[in-house]
Order: sequence, then structure tokens, then C-alpha cells
Amino acid sequence: MKHLLDTGNGADVQFLVGEGNKKELLPAHKLILMAASDVFEAMFRFDAQNDAKAAVGGKANSEEIKPVEVPDVEVGAFKTMLAFIYANDLRGLNGDNAMAVLYAANKYIVPGLAKMCVNLPNPELRNVSSRLTVFASLENIQTHIVTSKTALFFGEGDKKELLSAHKLILLAASDVFETMFRFDATTAGNAEQVKPVEVPDVEVDAFKTMLASFMRTM
Repeated sequence: MKHLLDTGNGADVQFLVGEGNKKELLPAHKLILMAASDVFEAMFRFDAQNDAKAAVGGKANSEEIKPVEVPDVEVGAFKTMLAFIYANDLRGLNGDNAMAVLYAANKYIVPGLAKMCVNLPNPELRNVSSRLTVFASLENIQTHIVTSKTALFFGEGDKKELLSAHKLILLAASDVFETMFRFDATTAGNAEQVKPVEVPDVEVDAFKTMLASFMRTM
């Protein structure tokens, strides 16, 4: 499928990626994107249905393709994401663009690519770690975790502690967290206060140790 990406043959969608004079028009194929991402599936589901109905009725859609504007993703990062989706190609991923690619992977819910971003080998990975703070305030990759000793077993229900963590780091480190958070990106930009995830059956220190182990892998 990489040939389709390289040539643009049969492309039925175009993305206008980037800002200002750094914009670039990138062709792609809806069905390939829909198969790889729930966000793309939601974006193009009805387009595919309408195209199918038109084909059955013998009517070709002659309208010019209107580009999907993506001003918040870097061109190189979007290209890297497309290469991963089409051919599992990660040659465009490196320590310099990993955060931009990670942002794109979160925006379009491509967890496999997000995992590769946070699992880059040293010394590239240290470069990524040093720049995580840039995204610390983004609601779509930050969550608050409430942990406590179980009140029933220990009889100390008021001993709770609020811990902060990044969803994408947890998602990349654990299949359980991936299941918990993979659909959260569809609500990115929601201005509502982040609701804590309660974990009453895990001790605070044990949870901190687990979080620390996740960060050490970075």
C-alpha cells in the first residue's frame, strides 16, 4: 500500500497540513485511513456510504475534493503518520520530530504509532523525555489518577492522594490503559475539568512505583 501513498493513485481525500507558507497538500485514501483510526472512521463513514450509494445508482461524484485542513499538525509528522498507517514504515520517526508525531498519533488515535514514539531507543528517547513538559498542559494527554488503600480492607478511606500522569505514556506502557484512554482523544479540547480516575484497590506507593517504572522506560 506504500505505493498508493507515494503516487496518490486513487486518492479520494486531501489534507492541507501545516500553517502559513509551510502548508502542504497531501493525498490519501479514506478506506485505508478508516481501517487504521477510529477518528478517521468517524470523519469519513458517511462519505463512504454516500459514495457506495452513488456507485449503485450509477452516479459518479464529480465534485472537486475539498481538502481537510489540519493546521495544528506539522507536515513531516503527518507524513510519518501516513507512512505508518499505510506500510508500518517508521523511517520518518526520530528524536527531533517524535513529539510532533506523538501529537498526531493522539489526535487521530493511532496507538501503535504513539507507542513507538514513547519507546524510541536512547539517546533519542531522552530527547523526547526532555520535551514532554511542552505538552503537560494539554488536556487531551493529561489525566489525574486518584489512588488509595481500600476503605473496606484497611479502614482508612480518607487516605487518598492525587497523582498526575500523561495518558499517552500510560497507553503506550499498558494494554489496560490503552483500553481506558484510546477513545479520549475524540473529546480533545473539552474545556471541562478533568475528572479523576479512581483506583481504590491499589496502594498509593505501589501506584507511584508503577508510574516511575513507566517513566524509566522512556
